[in-house]
Amino acid sequence: MDDTITIDLPAKLVVWIVQHDSLIEKHNIGRDAFYTTSLFWDCECEENFIHPVIQVECFLCKTRRDDQPNARVDEVLNHSSWLPQDLVQVVEVLADKICPHLKAIPF
Repeated sequence: MDDTITIDLPAKLVVWIVQHDSLIEKHNIGRDAFYTTSLFWDCECEENFIHPVIQVECFLCKTRRDDQPNARVDEVLNHSSWLPQDLVQVVEVLADKICPHLKAIPF
């Protein structure tokens, strides 16, 4: 069985992905772990705070991608209905392989 998937992504995004080391990164807080993805980032808004990497600035709070943290994988998956589905699909496939037992936020 071949686990390969094919997704059409904008060239600008493909270049960005190639330039970064990891699309999903594990972080530890004590004995708890959580995962972030560089395909999305968090702004300072209370709602709709997850943005795709191709969006440079939040239109509401005006924070910029380069000044903000990567988004948590579990939050991306929980809020996936309004996010770009091509990027969400990449996160879903990677999360299934890298962190299949995601836990809730440990704080």
